[in-house]
Amino acid sequence: MDADTEFETNAIYNAVKYFGNDEIDAVVGNVKVSANKNIMALIQQMEYTVGFYFKRVYSVFNSEYIIGGAFGVFRRKIFEEIGFFDELCKTEDIEFSTRIKCNGFKIIYAEDAIAYTEGASSFKGLCKQRLRWKKGRLDTFMRYSQMLFSMDSNHSKFLTLFIMPYAFITDFLLLIEPIFIVFVLYSVLLNGMVEYLMAWISFVTFILGISYLFGSKKSNNRNIVLIPLFYFFQFILISSEIYAIIGSLILYYKNQDVVWQSWNRKGVGNV
Repeated sequence: MDADTEFETNAIYNAVKYFGNDEIDAVVGNVKVSANKNIMALIQQMEYTVGFYFKRVYSVFNSEYIIGGAFGVFRRKIFEEIGFFDELCKTEDIEFSTRIKCNGFKIIYAEDAIAYTEGASSFKGLCKQRLRWKKGRLDTFMRYSQMLFSMDSNHSKFLTLFIMPYAFITDFLLLIEPIFIVFVLYSVLLNGMVEYLMAWISFVTFILGISYLFGSKKSNNRNIVLIPLFYFFQFILISSEIYAIIGSLILYYKNQDVVWQSWNRKGVGNV
């Protein structure tokens, strides 16, 4: 767990019970952003709710490859067989969990094992956080590049042929996303194809609603009424992600690493 994380009562019990299945080697918990009352916390609450909902799919296809530092549980044999966390890596959780998958271990997502973490409290803090995540994942992908499109029997094909290449490609597509969004909106409005735009908005709204209604029982369902605002919130997230990918590429080119960000932490409140 992270220092700024709090577990729900029974969180550890709910995670450990999955190890009754001998095939399971590690469990990633359901992490939520604590309900600090500011716009940045709300944005991250919605992001985490949707993101962790889709970890269900990764579990089904044995393709979960990121056990966040906020809440992960491991069999001891993993450390005995592949070593410990890389202390020189600023995203040691991403590196270690990818190493787990590279060695053929099975990771699942435990939706009922819930923890609360402190999100970035400002846009500047969010950018610093996402830069560290992006650079760490880029370094990890380069370190385990043999997993991309791997047909090794120890590797999940859904992970190596779809999830990892998709994650790699979408990071770079972020660089043209602002231009693409403006072009699409201009084309739609110019050609009077508003119905296509509305169809897309309806589909995304439906997916967001499903994430709240059928995800964790601890999701803040009151936030479902704020889903229309998520489209505006996305611009804040996209901006931080673009900053992060550009910064990551610059650091990678210069063969430099990120430094730990310094936040004005307030603690996990009103969880």
